Amino acid sequence: MLRSALLIAVAAPLAACQPPSPEAPTDLSDLVRYLYREFDNEDPRFLEEGLANLDAFVDTVDLETPALDRSWIPDYLTEEDVDAITWPTERDLTATIPITVAGQGPWGVTEHGRLQMEPDQTITEPTAPTYVRTVTNADDGTCFPDRSCLLIETSNAVRRDNLLMAVDFILLKDFLWARIGTPEEDEEERWAVVARSWFEQSWDGDEGNTHLWTSFAMDVWMGQPDGTTRRVQTLWSESDIVDVEDEVVRNLLRSSIDDIFDAGDAAIEELYYGDD
Repeated sequence: MLRSALLIAVAAPLAACQPPSPEAPTDLSDLVRYLYREFDNEDPRFLEEGLANLDAFVDTVDLETPALDRSWIPDYLTEEDVDAITWPTERDLTATIPITVAGQGPWGVTEHGRLQMEPDQTITEPTAPTYVRTVTNADDGTCFPDRSCLLIETSNAVRRDNLLMAVDFILLKDFLWARIGTPEEDEEERWAVVARSWFEQSWDGDEGNTHLWTSFAMDVWMGQPDGTTRRVQTLWSESDIVDVEDEVVRNLLRSSIDDIFDAGDAAIEELYYGDD
């Protein structure tokens, strides 16, 4: 999915004859769509510029406020944005419920990269009694945290069980290391983990009266100079839940994303620093 030329380009100086540097959007709604669309662009500068703009946007946000005050409703994805993946194309992308949430945690981006490579992801997902992550493009994900490999592709067997639904599904999710912009000569490189996920098919709930039609998500963990990590997750999902209004679903999604942020921070402390 992601061409090998990208991995070479990230690790080596860019050729002198390459085209001018891309201009990433600065508006959040356009930016999260851009990051989803350009995830597998073989020119790493596309993600680098997009991440620099995302980091600059988050810099203007008070991340200590309640989730409602650090969340936004982005535009719908377009077919161009999802052209590189397989998804249920009979569905209407404008039927999704979009939500973006930003947050900040105390751990470094390397720890977050390590956490995402754990085969059992239930520790990071409060409403998932089952969440098994399988790496599909390598023996395992142990090369990812230290950037020995830059791309990990995964297939995830998940059971979601909450107030609205009980459903089993397979989620595809790819993880990629990318620099945050191009550092000045006297600056250190900063890196981010970027993840793009999606459904290849729709899924029915246990009772037959709920359905997960589509799901697309962009997760970003951006390392900060002080050793902390800023996180942004955008979710576009279409579901069919009996007698539940879209705004109720959006509020649940916002709360769930924020709970995942907290669970991830707690998981890093428990798994990697529990004996300290």
